[in-house]
Amino acid sequence: MSYVSARFEKDSLISVPTTRVVVRNLDNGQVPPLPSATYFPTYPDNLQSFIVAEWITDLLGEGFLNAATLADLTTYAYKPLTQIEDLSGNFALTQVGDLIEVFLDDPTLWTSEEYPGSNFVFTVASLIDANNITVSPELPAFLKDFSWETRRLIGVSYVVQVQGSLGITRRPGVNYGSPPETFLEKRFNAYFTTAVDAQNFVEATKAEMTALSNELLGASIVSESYTASPTI
Repeated sequence: MSYVSARFEKDSLISVPTTRVVVRNLDNGQVPPLPSATYFPTYPDNLQSFIVAEWITDLLGEGFLNAATLADLTTYAYKPLTQIEDLSGNFALTQVGDLIEVFLDDPTLWTSEEYPGSNFVFTVASLIDANNITVSPELPAFLKDFSWETRRLIGVSYVVQVQGSLGITRRPGVNYGSPPETFLEKRFNAYFTTAVDAQNFVEATKAEMTALSNELLGASIVSESYTASPTI
């Protein structure tokens, strides 16, 4: 059997678009035990990245396409949103382990169950070059032209090191010179102008998840040959 579990977190926003749905994979553990109202497994593990999304352009951002099919899982790669780019070159002074805070004009775009509050602070995981770093945990959603600052622990206090105002979120491995670019994800923030549109999206995604589970079950049904031998 195969199972795909997801959380659909629905929120009303103070800005346009007015409704946001955070769809993200849930994987509470192995099977058995079977799924229940309190236990949400995903099996096999490669179904965790069941979201097919795309980067459209830097102006339009990213869009949710569909819950994956078996063909999608073999065609596209999982590319989490872990990179920040700023062409100012200010990351030349950044070190692994520094903190970086991202500032949003409307924090509700990112505030969620996984990212509570209105302050978004990440740890610098690697330095790509003077214009790019990767961070942990994954960034909540696509964002461009945001302000940020890095801080470093000096003694017992964090001290601001560098600042920037041209930040943009990136996904390592995406070719940003050739839109659109399609990828797999485990979570995605989808925005809608009405609550009805948001609910229709949820129901359509649930149906696509069921279709994926059925497709996997069908793929596991194969013909076989067998010869019976005496057992006495």
